[in-house]
Amino acid sequence: MKRVVNALLSSIPSIMNVFLVCSLIFLIFGIIGVNLFKGRLYYCDMSTFPEEQLQRLESTYGFSKLSFKKLFSKADCLDEGGVWVLRNRNYNNVLKSAMTLFELGTTEGWVDIMYEGVDATEIDHHPVENYNRSYVIFFIVFIIIGSFFTLNLFVGAVIDNFNRMHESLEFSGAQNETQREWLQIQDMVRSTKLKFTVIEPHHPLRRVCYYIQQHPSFEAFVAFCVLANTIMLGITHFQESDTVVEVLSVGNLLFCVVFFLEAVVKLMSMGSKYFQDRWNIFDFLVVGGSSVSTALPFFTKGKISPVANTVRALRMGLAIRLMKRAKSMQDIVSTILENMPALINVSTLMFLVMFVYAVIGVQIYAEVKLGENLDEHANFKDISTAMLTLFRFTTGEAWNDVMYDLMVEPIKGAAPYPFGVSCVEDYSYDMLLDARAFMGDATLTIGCTPGVQVTYVYFLSYMLVTTYVLLNLFVAVILEGFEEATERHSSAVRKEDLTHVARIWQGFDASASGYISDHAFLKFLRYVPPPLGLPKHSQRKEVEQWAMQLNLYLEHGNSISFNAFLMAAAQNVMNKVSVDHGEPIEVPKEIGLADHETPTSSPIESRECTEFDCHHFRQAHPSSSA
Repeated sequence: MKRVVNALLSSIPSIMNVFLVCSLIFLIFGIIGVNLFKGRLYYCDMSTFPEEQLQRLESTYGFSKLSFKKLFSKADCLDEGGVWVLRNRNYNNVLKSAMTLFELGTTEGWVDIMYEGVDATEIDHHPVENYNRSYVIFFIVFIIIGSFFTLNLFVGAVIDNFNRMHESLEFSGAQNETQREWLQIQDMVRSTKLKFTVIEPHHPLRRVCYYIQQHPSFEAFVAFCVLANTIMLGITHFQESDTVVEVLSVGNLLFCVVFFLEAVVKLMSMGSKYFQDRWNIFDFLVVGGSSVSTALPFFTKGKISPVANTVRALRMGLAIRLMKRAKSMQDIVSTILENMPALINVSTLMFLVMFVYAVIGVQIYAEVKLGENLDEHANFKDISTAMLTLFRFTTGEAWNDVMYDLMVEPIKGAAPYPFGVSCVEDYSYDMLLDARAFMGDATLTIGCTPGVQVTYVYFLSYMLVTTYVLLNLFVAVILEGFEEATERHSSAVRKEDLTHVARIWQGFDASASGYISDHAFLKFLRYVPPPLGLPKHSQRKEVEQWAMQLNLYLEHGNSISFNAFLMAAAQNVMNKVSVDHGEPIEVPKEIGLADHETPTSSPIESRECTEFDCHHFRQAHPSSSA
């Protein structure tokens, strides 16, 4: 959370620069908008006209759907008893024009805004459909410059500053690319974990299950069943035929038995180690739940509750296991999981911002009269509804329409709501109770806006902070994660190299203790390929010399630590890279290994082994001293 906040604070200068650039561009287009549309976005509200009057207007002015084929002036509107109304989105002054353009830039309802301009006629005249189509050019040019280019500068500013903040914290003091790569490799080494190896059991039945599980076709068959089960669940639909119902029932029972037997085979083969694998725990819970849901109809006379159907559908979760077979998908998922803490921090920060705005919104908008878009689903009557409403605004859904409903003001000459159409600025509690009793709504509100300018500031600031800053932090985190993943793939020591070495070690350390004897260690080294090991078919003497060069310490008697070997081997690779590039890999202690847990036998500080350590190792392997 602190890193996210610091990234935001460090982004303020860049964001302010972008804001100034955006303001200048909006000012230019705002002035053009004022010159094109000032005084031309009024219309005659004839919603209360009787049918006979509308028919007369049709014959005289070509009236159709509140539009005209001929010019219809303000005076004509008032003479007919209409109301001359200014559109919410207009260009009567530069500030109002800029706000309208901001709505246009968010692309929420931009087509409606464009056609309002296209239909505009002369000053004090009602709109005419497609009166001036050339105005389309103005709106399209602004969308390209103001939306696609200018507002997306916020994206670049936030992402760039977040990346720089991340690098300054993660690689502080790294003076060259080699040092940075070495720090990344250290993190990969520390994250490399050993997994237990399933040992062949002695019990005959368990041994059979072990051979079944270890057979290459076992996992392939289970993967095929998972895929087929996913397709079968996708076939389910409303009003299924009897044939489809029968086929799906048989298929559901069949797959349930297959997955149940898979769990039994693995349990018998692995014993208690079965639950040491998170994938196995996930499979066990899903299979257990789906087995219960499949068995329920046999005890409830065929009736299946919606909960049972939902539990059965959870078998779709088994499809996630297929990601283990697709490396590209596994890389994507692992990148997302690695960045999940940062994503949670950004989500928490966004929640706090939304909560603050929700509290403010409830304080100033709770009593505002509901409108067409400010309805029972989107309002500020309570915190929970306000939070949902603000989340809706974050996605850009009708935020401007709700904003204009919150700008409701009393109409001069109109009866107060609910007996008329106007809101009430100053009302007593008795008046509110009378209105609620009249409308039969105990939650009715009749208040007016706390201020048009206040509402503009509230919505403009919220959209800028959430949509153009905080949401872009999610993009920044994901991009940073994929950038690091790309760098790891091109590193001198890749994650795949470390994982491969870990699998080889597991062949000598079935319990995944992290230690093997010095004798087993020499055998282990013969199987480690470059870059962390020696070329294939290396001689025993070369292997022993390589072991001595690693400067490893013997622990727990004559044991070698996996963490120590992995770090030493990685450092040996980076020493060669350092020589090739002419860049030292030594980094300040406070930014390197001191910030992390150092293995007890780790040689990562490049210390020379003591005389006792070297002597001890040479005593164990006399040929290595020759």
